[in-house]
Amino acid sequence: MELAGLQKSDRVLDVACGCGRVALPLTRYLTGKYEGFDTNRVSIDWCQGHIQARYPSFRFTQVDVQTNSANPRDTAPPAAEFRFPYVDKAFDVVFAGSIFTHLLPGGAEDYLAEAARVLDGGGRLVATWLLYNPAGQQLAAGRSLKAIWPHDRGNHRVADEDWPEKSVLYQETSGARLVRPGRAGDRRAGAGGRLLQPRPHPC
Repeated sequence: MELAGLQKSDRVLDVACGCGRVALPLTRYLTGKYEGFDTNRVSIDWCQGHIQARYPSFRFTQVDVQTNSANPRDTAPPAAEFRFPYVDKAFDVVFAGSIFTHLLPGGAEDYLAEAARVLDGGGRLVATWLLYNPAGQQLAAGRSLKAIWPHDRGNHRVADEDWPEKSVLYQETSGARLVRPGRAGDRRAGAGGRLLQPRPHPC
């Protein structure tokens, strides 16, 4: 949140909030509102019972989104068609920690568009990605991308074809194109948010 310049009065959206690992420390700092959503009902129930019950400005919502596109039993709506359950320009900061690492290109583009839609003018999106380039491959001596993410899909690689969203690795240039202003359609084109300079971390 330091990268986003988080202010105490900011309105924060936590995408794929899980069991509240971001929300819990924010309860000691944030005076604005916090919203978090996740597909995991157990995590949301816990957050509602242990965080939302004590801090009314913190709210948690369970959403129905497909998490394994290769599983015919996963009949939830695909990530590429998901609409965040919030009105336009509702937040100052959107935090997406370790969700784009589990989204295929269609879902990633949709989530970027939705983040832009719900951000107010001057809002900030902070997100983590798994990216690679030829230089990065040299830094990861002894760790082959083909071994960890063996399935090459052109602009991205996946670790498991039976569960593509388990771990998604993007070519750095492809990731940059996804976050380019206006790339994700009309929902992003008019957004007032700004793209924060990424901080690479060799794995």
